[in-house]
Amino acid sequence: MPKSTRELATASGAHPAALQRLLRTLTCAQIVTEVQQDHFILTPLRTCLQTTVSYSVHAAALMWGDPFLWKSFGNLEQTIRTGQTAFDTQFGMSFFEYQQKYKPDFCTTYNACMNASSRHVEVAKTYTTGFANAHHVLDVGGGLGGLLHILLKQYPHLRGTLYDLPHVVADAQPFKENNNGRYALISGNIFESVPSGADIYILSHVLMDHDDEKARIILRNCRRAMSGTTTTCLLIVEIMLNNTNASSNQTGHLSDLTMLVLTGGRHRSEKEFQTLVESENFFVRACISLPTVDTIIECLPV
Repeated sequence: MPKSTRELATASGAHPAALQRLLRTLTCAQIVTEVQQDHFILTPLRTCLQTTVSYSVHAAALMWGDPFLWKSFGNLEQTIRTGQTAFDTQFGMSFFEYQQKYKPDFCTTYNACMNASSRHVEVAKTYTTGFANAHHVLDVGGGLGGLLHILLKQYPHLRGTLYDLPHVVADAQPFKENNNGRYALISGNIFESVPSGADIYILSHVLMDHDDEKARIILRNCRRAMSGTTTTCLLIVEIMLNNTNASSNQTGHLSDLTMLVLTGGRHRSEKEFQTLVESENFFVRACISLPTVDTIIECLPV
C-alpha cells in the first residue's frame, strides 16, 4: 500500500522534505516507485535488504553506511602520495584491531556481510570433483561458517572445520547445529598456526585483506599444516585482476582501491598469485573462474 512522505517521515522520525528528496533519488535506483504525487511503494528489489532472504545485502548496506568505514576515504590523497594505509593513519591501528577493540557491533555486521555472500554457493557448485573426492575441509579464516554450511549440505560425506579468531568462532556456534558431528569449530590466529588433518584447505577472501608479507605468513602456516601429506590442496577464492585490461574488471579494481585505503591489502593478478604461492612452496594447478567476480585458485604443495 502506498505511503505518503509525511507518513513515512512520522514513522521514521525524518524531516519530510529531506525524506522526499531521498525517496525520489531512490526511485532512480529502482528501490521505490512514486505511484502518485508524493506517495511511494517499495519495488521487488526491496527483498535484497530483508534479513530473511538468501544472500541479503542488509548487512552490507549497514556495513558500508557506517562512518567508521567510509571516513578513511577522506584520506585517500595521502594514501596515494605516501602508500600508507589511510585507516591506520587516521585511527592509529589496523582496521581489524580497531573494530575488535572499539567496534564490536561493527565486527558482528562485518562477519554477517561476509557470511551472506553468494560466492559460497558458486564455490560449492563449481569445484564439484574436488569436494566429492575429499573427506575433510578446513576453512581458514572462515568467518561465521557460511561456506562450510553450504559445503556440508551439498556434500553429505564431508566433515568441516571452521578456523578463525575466538570472538568470530563464538558467533559461528549456531552453524554447527544439525550437522551430526560433522562440523568442528577451532579458534586461533592464522598468523600463528593453522590446524592440520584436512584434505582441502580454503582461504576465501582472506589474502586480499593483507599485503604480501602477511599473506606469505598465512600461506606458510597453511603449508606447515599440510606437511607430510601428498593428497591435500589449498583453494584460494579471490578476485583476480587483469592488469593488462583494467577496464574489464571495474568491481575488482574498486575493491582493490578499498583494500589500499582500509586494510593495506590488495587484489592480485594471476602472475602475482603464482609468485606469492610459489614463495611458500605451493604451485598453481588451475585457475577456475566463477560466475561471480571471483576465481578459485587451486594450489598444490610442492
